[in-house]
Amino acid sequence: MASANNEAHPSSDLPVRQGALSAEAIRAECPQFRILIIGKANAGKTTILRKVCNVKPDARPIIYDAEGKEVRQEIPTKVRLGNLAVLA
Repeated sequence: MASANNEAHPSSDLPVRQGALSAEAIRAECPQFRILIIGKANAGKTTILRKVCNVKPDARPIIYDAEGKEVRQEIPTKVRLGNLAVLA
């Protein structure tokens, strides 16, 4: 019996749960959901989210503060001051 527990099973041999929904059925039932990612600034939170969700490069996430209010995302613009390029 112990040897049966130690056997490796390929994922294709795993049983499918009775009543399991397909990905299409899940999306139809729940077309929108929320994900919470917490981490330090510039740790790659948005990058991970984009990769996992296969998001288009120009799509922007909706960000909320601790009170649940949407945080406005400012897009920095380049300003030239002589030979310097400054983000404003």
